[in-house]
Amino acid sequence: MALKKYIEWMEQEGASDLFLKTDSPPSIRVGGKIIKGKRVLTREEMRSITSTILKDREKIFYEEKDMDISFHFEDKRFRVNLYFQKGEIGIVLREVRSHIPTFQDLNLPGEILKELSKEKRGMVLITGPAGCGKSTTLASMIEYINQNFSYH
Repeated sequence: MALKKYIEWMEQEGASDLFLKTDSPPSIRVGGKIIKGKRVLTREEMRSITSTILKDREKIFYEEKDMDISFHFEDKRFRVNLYFQKGEIGIVLREVRSHIPTFQDLNLPGEILKELSKEKRGMVLITGPAGCGKSTTLASMIEYINQNFSYH
């Protein structure tokens, strides 16, 4: 199965994202840098990968031309965006880690984030480019709140 070898490539390289697009080589994001594969993906390969990911939702995708889903493959979970661009399929997979790291694991200022997590009002903005850890930081804060407080 083609998708399996690309997911294994992600794992071997420690990639956060996998980019697949018809008539382009597969690419991965490692530490903010894009690494391209060697061989371009054919329309048939992309349709096969799309079918593997979507299963019974494939018809909806071909009608709506865009879809965001969660996808489980073996013991891994991914956020997946499927789309059409210039009439061809594109797919982006981002692994969702099952372990939620602590502030210390992330080398973040724990005391500041703990204080922010105690606030019952206001707004905190976590910003940055794709793949820099925004979702992981928020997950870490929510885990801290869940472990230490009885509110939400």
